[in-house]
Amino acid sequence: MVYTGDHDLLENDTFEEQFELEHLIKHPNFTNSSTDFDIALMKVKLNNGYGIQFNDEVQPACLPDASMYYETGLTCHISGWGIPSYDTDFKGQTVLSAAEVRLIDDDDCKRTYGTEITPNMVCAGYMEGGIDACAGDSGGPLVCSVEGLYYVMGVISWGTGCALPGYPTVYAKVAAFQSWIETTIASYP
Repeated sequence: MVYTGDHDLLENDTFEEQFELEHLIKHPNFTNSSTDFDIALMKVKLNNGYGIQFNDEVQPACLPDASMYYETGLTCHISGWGIPSYDTDFKGQTVLSAAEVRLIDDDDCKRTYGTEITPNMVCAGYMEGGIDACAGDSGGPLVCSVEGLYYVMGVISWGTGCALPGYPTVYAKVAAFQSWIETTIASYP
């Protein structure tokens, strides 16, 4: 099942909708042994003839094109049901959490993670630590406002610990996958 508008996992929220998954399409170059190409698309089945209903609580975000500039320091938003810190029990996290993070300079990201960082990745968080994505947030969005529009700039992928100084989270860089996303969407009408 795919849920939209879900805030509290234990309650049926006002704008919550459930959809069956019609297709889950992993990037063809993704492997479990690699952290690269960590992106997938989902196509939901229509629910009583309707797709996702947008409203004040459920809004779409734009997809960046391949030329989108990832400006160091840009404030972005992350959300998920992951644990609030690495030393927290995963059980019991039922309310959606959100935080603001900043895009990290590619050179700083590469200094931290070395050759594991590819052109398909971007880091976000704070080099001083404190606020970050954590276990259970993987697959969640990194959404940034650029010139008044919100874009899904990244997908939470991996990192070292949670909110540790010097170790920001690594995201799949959505702009790097623009061609694959468009081609895949067109092949699943």
